[in-house]
Amino acid sequence: MKNSLFRGLIVFVTFSVFGLNELIASDSAGLAPCDGPTESVKVIAQRISASPSIYSYTVSNYYQSPIVRIIFGDSDHREMLIEPSQIPKVVDSPEGWEGRVVFGHESEYMSILWLVKNKAFQISQGDSLGGYKLTMPELTKSTEKLYRPDGTPVTLVNMEQVPFRVHFEGFKCVWGRAVEGISKE
Repeated sequence: MKNSLFRGLIVFVTFSVFGLNELIASDSAGLAPCDGPTESVKVIAQRISASPSIYSYTVSNYYQSPIVRIIFGDSDHREMLIEPSQIPKVVDSPEGWEGRVVFGHESEYMSILWLVKNKAFQISQGDSLGGYKLTMPELTKSTEKLYRPDGTPVTLVNMEQVPFRVHFEGFKCVWGRAVEGISKE
């Protein structure tokens, strides 16, 4: 009981000092786990350009509460390594949303975070919203095969099957993976 009360106090203080959005994106391990894999949210990914690689995402909500936050790079665990070829050059957002790259505190992982800035643009039950786009860096021969210092290969996240977490109004969250849509190349 003492430990859970202390942990709750730390989370409350962290929310108050650092802001809820950054905590959820950068240290989801300290919060209640999300449900998943989910059927409540569908993320359709389309690669709309090959050079540079540009990915477009449409998010559909089948849950009863509106979506207020979308995080790429996390599912039931962190997956998106901080690797220059994985860091988007541009994070575009639909109207009413703001997107950015978030680097984990003392971590080798990062996330891509989109937050609703205007409640009128939340994704309600039965609605879909597109316009989430990532422009990735150009890959060169030297970035095609990457290795860690210990010699093990680095596995990059497939941006057409990117892991995601979605937070609904009221703090419930779910996780899943994007599915590939029709390419427009």
